[in-house]
Amino acid sequence: MNTKTKLNSKTSLKIFLILAILLLFIAGGAVWFARRADGPWRAVFLTNNQVYFGHFLWTPFASTVTLKDIYYLQASQPLQQGDVENKQPTMKIVKLGNEIHGPTDKMVILKDQILFWEDLRDDSAVVQKIKETKN
Repeated sequence: MNTKTKLNSKTSLKIFLILAILLLFIAGGAVWFARRADGPWRAVFLTNNQVYFGHFLWTPFASTVTLKDIYYLQASQPLQQGDVENKQPTMKIVKLGNEIHGPTDKMVILKDQILFWEDLRDDSAVVQKIKETKN
């Protein structure tokens, strides 16, 4: 091996190490940013027609996402028999956790069960109701 070849291999190794370290920092930053629980409120639409509202935590390359601080809409039908056709069901926002099976406030969802999600504005009716419920 001559001196020029040694120099090229050392330079190549240095470039490779610098790129590897840079890639690790970028990947670490992406994971940290994705795992933040204080992000926007999101509506998560599932393949079984259920919609949940909460803070969405995802990890790159994982097959699941985690939803925390979870709420959902519950429709209640009018109880009186008279003129039921003209009465619309009332919708209320419900905090996950008070159901009979006692779930925790964390839901792990397979990514392939999610149709899509939407970020919610702070002035949306759902976010306003959630804030009222928390107070």
